[in-house]
Amino acid sequence: MEPADLTVKLLEELRDGQRSQTEELHELRNEMREGRDRADQRFEIIETSLRDLAEQMVMMTRAVKVALES
Repeated sequence: MEPADLTVKLLEELRDGQRSQTEELHELRNEMREGRDRADQRFEIIETSLRDLAEQMVMMTRAVKVALES
């Protein structure tokens, strides 16, 4: 095999390897985005639940205060 042929073959292999790594990185980035989106949804649910609980605590505190004043 000629040195030029070996160089071309080596460059083709490097290119193919780079393409493969690029595809893997894109897949990983998409998986990370999906995971972040799921976490965001969970945090929204938790935030809403905590707000509801805080509102309930305020109402209970007011009710107890009114009951004690009576």
